[in-house]
Amino acid sequence: MAGADDVEPALPVPGTADARPSGDKSLAGDAKAAELDPKDKIGFHLAIGVLLLIAMLSLILVGCIAVNELHHVPADISALEKILSNLSAIEKPTSDDVKRALDIALTIKEMRRAGREFWTSIAQLLLLNILIPVLTSILGYVFGSSRK
Repeated sequence: MAGADDVEPALPVPGTADARPSGDKSLAGDAKAAELDPKDKIGFHLAIGVLLLIAMLSLILVGCIAVNELHHVPADISALEKILSNLSAIEKPTSDDVKRALDIALTIKEMRRAGREFWTSIAQLLLLNILIPVLTSILGYVFGSSRK
């Protein structure tokens, strides 16, 4: 059974007996062949840029949705609090007071739903319909045009 010391390295290790002299350029040529062509390099950097754009846009859209959910319309909230405090002070609230409070609460709920739908549709338009296909095209070019 051969030990770990018996295995020859695939590439010469500097400082060993098989290492090529520094004047030999054949190793440097192999390293250059592994690099991308200028067009492929530009495509790679473009793909990285589009990925960063997608990440930033996703974070911004999540932030906008969070602000929309946590933001309260001050006029509606103060009116609702006023009506509810009046209802708690009255022994028998009228149906008009209860209906107004319910209408304001439903308005706030509808405004939040509309805001959430708006930001979701913007995210779908920008991310799914524009940026993801662009990224797929760029990556297809970079990997499809690379030479072996």
